[in-house]
Amino acid sequence: TYGEIAQKYLGKALAPKPANEWTWDDYAATALFFTKAVNPKSPVRYGTVLQMKNLLFNMMIFGNVPRAFGGDWMDASGKVTVDSPAYRTALDLYKKLYDAGATPKDSLSYEFPEANAAFGSGQVATMLQWNAAAADLDNKDKTPAVAGKIDTVAPPAGPAGRFTHIHGLGLGLSKASTHKEAALRFLTWLAGREAMTDYAKAGGSPAVSDAIASKIDGRPDLAKLGSFAGKYGFVMTGATSANALAVYEAQAKAFTGYWGGTDTLDASMQQATTAMTSLLK
Repeated sequence: TYGEIAQKYLGKALAPKPANEWTWDDYAATALFFTKAVNPKSPVRYGTVLQMKNLLFNMMIFGNVPRAFGGDWMDASGKVTVDSPAYRTALDLYKKLYDAGATPKDSLSYEFPEANAAFGSGQVATMLQWNAAAADLDNKDKTPAVAGKIDTVAPPAGPAGRFTHIHGLGLGLSKASTHKEAALRFLTWLAGREAMTDYAKAGGSPAVSDAIASKIDGRPDLAKLGSFAGKYGFVMTGATSANALAVYEAQAKAFTGYWGGTDTLDASMQQATTAMTSLLK
């Protein structure tokens, strides 16, 4: 049945593999196999849950897919290259899963919390999610339907390799502050072992070494998730520019139009290219 579903939707008769060996085709085939609308014998309703809301952060996590197919924002000369086979393949994969019912129909309004809620219901087989969700999803008090029954792997591979979007969040000190000395003492404490350990135990994902992460009780996922960032982390060319967030917003507007059926793929590609060329000039 798995092979028949893969042949029908993906054009190739695939066989099941362990999740840590998946390509994006394997992920799609598995998601389709565990979708009631596709396979009535599936033990869960949906094979995956996608974050498809018109939101810049959703473009960051979606970027794992085109990057695996060799996609990038710009080439070495600075030309915007978003209209590429890599991005078209990735966009089509999301739409194929959405149209087949592999992800809930209201996924066009989903971001981090909605995706967590769907997966936490126990009616979704797989999901593509931020590492920040791991602690809550494996917490028996917060998500009893799935806690203790899940594992995490790096995103699937593509022809160009295996990749995961990476960025950091942090606190800064305003130069206009009238309490710089006190603020610096606080920031120094916050970056130390004690605070980072407390943060991790509370469900956070501190930027700590594997040696420290492996010693934090109750967070066995930290060292593994940190290693994924080290091995597969990437930043798109141009994604550290002053207009990077605006680029993600432009992509969200263009790509969700295609997923929702209000724009063609060609129109979405043209819209994204025009906006990105203006923002990254």
